[in-house]
Amino acid sequence: KKTSLNQVFTGIMLGVIGIAIMSNPWEFTPGVVFDTRSILLCITGFFFGTLPVAITILITGCYRLFLGGAGAWTGVAVIVTSGLVGLAWRHKRKNRIRNISMNEFYALGMVVHILMLLWMFTLPWTVAISVLSKIAIPVLLIFPIGTALIAQLMSNRHANKLIKTKLKESEEKFRTLYNSSPDMYVSVSPDDAGIVLCNETLLRKTGYSREEIIGSPIFKMYHDDCLDEVEKTFQQFVKTGVI
Repeated sequence: KKTSLNQVFTGIMLGVIGIAIMSNPWEFTPGVVFDTRSILLCITGFFFGTLPVAITILITGCYRLFLGGAGAWTGVAVIVTSGLVGLAWRHKRKNRIRNISMNEFYALGMVVHILMLLWMFTLPWTVAISVLSKIAIPVLLIFPIGTALIAQLMSNRHANKLIKTKLKESEEKFRTLYNSSPDMYVSVSPDDAGIVLCNETLLRKTGYSREEIIGSPIFKMYHDDCLDEVEKTFQQFVKTGVI
């Protein structure tokens, strides 16, 4: 979940990427061009949500109208449809975008690009038939696969980010419990019995400062009469992990 400002920035950046993609199209006939903006838009709708995809649609749609030509409005329709299909797919999954198979991503790409081809019928009939006869098979063979591959990369990135977030939350929770416990906690290196971490309770109850404790041997904290027992207990811990 990101702030509205972050979402706006994301939408603008994706719109700029869309313009870059559309600046190097395959021109089928004057004014009728093809590129991979449909992949970008459906990926944006699926992974980034409503506000970013709306901004991306607006930017790329305006740029397509600026380019002009006979297929300008058809191109805008493809842009809007691709973004909305990705967004609808996201909402269909109730924003749960983890653990999605390549097959589902391929299906998403297939739906988007079948609809893209259907929009070709808004062109003059002879142009539409000519376009479809030459690009339908390449589009349906290549574009859904491209959609699936890019979506899988995005999904993997999302999963890795989620793991890092969970790990950070777990570490923060451990740190809170460790430091606020009424019991004295000390973490010790098994190699040399040196203290590497302690909680505030230990410092408060023993009177040591953190600088005095960290790096010193665990045996420093015990009375001479206890050292034999402490040494035996520590060796047991090193061997078994249990005290």
